[in-house]
Amino acid sequence: GANITIPYKQDFIPLINKLSPLAERLHSVNTIKNVNGAFEGYNTDYAGIALTFELKNWQVKDKQAYILGSGGASLAIAHYLSDQGAQSVTIVSRSVGQKNGPWKYIDYAELKKHSGDFLVNCTPIGMYPDVDASPVDETVIAQFNYLFDMTYNPAVTKFLGIGNSLGKDTVNGLDMLVGQAIRSVEIWEERTFTQDEVLSILNYFRENWNGAK
Repeated sequence: GANITIPYKQDFIPLINKLSPLAERLHSVNTIKNVNGAFEGYNTDYAGIALTFELKNWQVKDKQAYILGSGGASLAIAHYLSDQGAQSVTIVSRSVGQKNGPWKYIDYAELKKHSGDFLVNCTPIGMYPDVDASPVDETVIAQFNYLFDMTYNPAVTKFLGIGNSLGKDTVNGLDMLVGQAIRSVEIWEERTFTQDEVLSILNYFRENWNGAK
C-alpha cells in the first residue's frame, strides 16, 4: 500500500479501482491498498482528525468552525465537524467560486469580519521552510478559541505561536499524522491497534518530534 499527501488527495481518485464509502463521501483519498493488482482507496485523515479532537477533549456540538484551505484535508475535517453536530462550518478559500460540498465559502478578506470557536489551518503555509509565515494574522486568530494547525513541521508554527501568546487552546498536526498512519496500517495489515498501543505510539512521537528540517 501507499499514502498520498497534498496536493494529490483528489487528483489520484480517477486512478482508483474502488473507493471506500468514506473516501467517496469525502472525495479525498490518502491511503491506497493493492488488492490483487487493483487499487482500493481509503481516507484515514478522518480517523486522525477524530483522534486529535478526542485527545484534546474538544466538544464540537453547536460550535462554529472555520477552515483555512479547500483541499482534501479541509473536506475531511468539514465532514467530521458536521458529523459531530457543529452549528456551522465555513471554508475560507482564495477560490470561493470552486465550492465542493454544502458548506459556506468565504475569502480571507471576509474572514476578518467573522469570529467563532474553532479555526483550522489546512494550508501548508507556515510549514518548513516557510516558518515565518501564517495563513492569517493576530487580529483574525484573536477571534477564535481553539486552533488546530494540520502542519507539524515545525512543532509550533507561527499560527500556533500567535495563538499560544493569546492564551488559545492549540494543537498541531502530529497526532493527526500518526493517527491516520495507524489507521492506514490497520487497513493494509487487516489488524486493529488497541487504545494502549495507539497512545504508546503517539507518546513516542510526541517525545521525539521537534520538527524535521
